[in-house]
Amino acid sequence: MISRDEMIQAIQHEYRIIRHLHSKIPAESYDYKPSEKQRTLRQVLGFLVHGPAVCARVLSTGDQSLFGKMDEDIKVYSEANFLADLEAAEKEVVDNVRSVSDEKLNEEIQVFGVTMKRSSWYLNLILEGLVAYRMQVFLYLKVAGRPELNTANLWLARDANPGETF
Repeated sequence: MISRDEMIQAIQHEYRIIRHLHSKIPAESYDYKPSEKQRTLRQVLGFLVHGPAVCARVLSTGDQSLFGKMDEDIKVYSEANFLADLEAAEKEVVDNVRSVSDEKLNEEIQVFGVTMKRSSWYLNLILEGLVAYRMQVFLYLKVAGRPELNTANLWLARDANPGETF
């Protein structure tokens, strides 16, 4: 099983990648969405700010009603303070993971009608959520006019070096 420190390091790495990808967003692309029924890039960024932090709160308190407010916050999210918002969200998530007791991590809880250990929920909802939505940002960027972005941007949080191939 992944240790608490490894989980925190993995979460922090995802936030680094998200900050890097954010630096690649052209100002005119925030309203981009691939189809009418999908979120805009702005709303995906809103999810990255609100989603993991709300999931951490739900996992530590058991209050699943928090998910409803999150959906509303995402719909009206403004990217103007994205980096500061993301930094605050990262701090909240990391502090939450650090503070939950080993006993609580090993408790089985039910979320969305599924029962598993709280530690597994942290991985499934927070870490995997960060990976999934940063991938969505990457794909939106590629389609919206940033074809030069590549594996280094997506997994290493950096631009590829000249001549470097993946």
